[in-house]
Amino acid sequence: MVSPKGGVGKTTLTANLAAALLLAGGGKSNGVLTVDLDPQNMLRLHHGAGVVDGRGLLPAALNGGSFQAACHRSPAGVECLGYGASSDRQRQAFERMLQDDPDWLNTQLDGFDHGLILIDTPPGPSVYLRQVMRAADIIMVVLLADAASFATLDAVNGYLSEYCGERDRWPGVHYVANQTDWDKPLTRDVVQVMKRTLGSRTPLWQIHSDMSVQEAFACRQPVTVYNSRSVAARDIRGIAAWLRTLL
Repeated sequence: MVSPKGGVGKTTLTANLAAALLLAGGGKSNGVLTVDLDPQNMLRLHHGAGVVDGRGLLPAALNGGSFQAACHRSPAGVECLGYGASSDRQRQAFERMLQDDPDWLNTQLDGFDHGLILIDTPPGPSVYLRQVMRAADIIMVVLLADAASFATLDAVNGYLSEYCGERDRWPGVHYVANQTDWDKPLTRDVVQVMKRTLGSRTPLWQIHSDMSVQEAFACRQPVTVYNSRSVAARDIRGIAAWLRTLL
C-alpha cells in the first residue's frame, strides 16, 4: 500500500482492507498479516493495539527478536506487525540496514506462513518504499480525487522505474481514489481525468467518502464490522473480492 503524498487515508484503508480480505477468504488461507513500515507506527492502532504497546518490526530487527512474537492480533482476526517504538538513532540504524540490503524485507517475509500480507508504507520515496516495491506481488497506489493527487501520478511512475527496474517480473500496479464525494463537481472531473491518464487497462477503484470509516476507527473496529451496510464497507469489500481473484 503506497502513496506519493500523505493524508490520503492509506493506513486506514490498509487496516480495513485486511479485515475485508480475511472475511472474503472465510478466515482461511492461513490468515492475513499487516506490516507497518511507516515510522509513525499508526497501523497498530487501527487493529486495536494499546497506545503504549512498543512491540514491532524495528525493535525485533535490531535486537534479534521474533517477528511473530512482536505481532498483535486484532479482534477481527487480522495480525499486525507494527513498526514499533524507536528512538531517532534506532530508526536511522534500521534505515541504514534497509539501505544496505534492498531485499531484506523479502527475506523476512519468507518466515511468515500467512496467506496474504499487506504492507503499509510512508508517503513518498524512501528506503521503505524501495523494500516494498522489490517484494510486492501487487502495489496499490492510494490517492484522493483532487488536483494534488493527480499531480503526483508521474511521481508514481518514477518510483516504479527506479525501484522495480531490476526485478525479473514487475508487480501488478493498481490505483484507488479514496474518500470520493460525487456531490462535488471537482471530484467527478478529477476521477475522469485520472481514468483517462491511467488508461483502460489500469482500473481506478473508488471508495466513497463515509463518516462510518472514522466512527469505526473510534470504536476500534473495521468499517465492515462497524457498519457493514455503509457505502465505504461495500466499496472495500468489492476491492477485497477482486484482490482475492488475483491472488
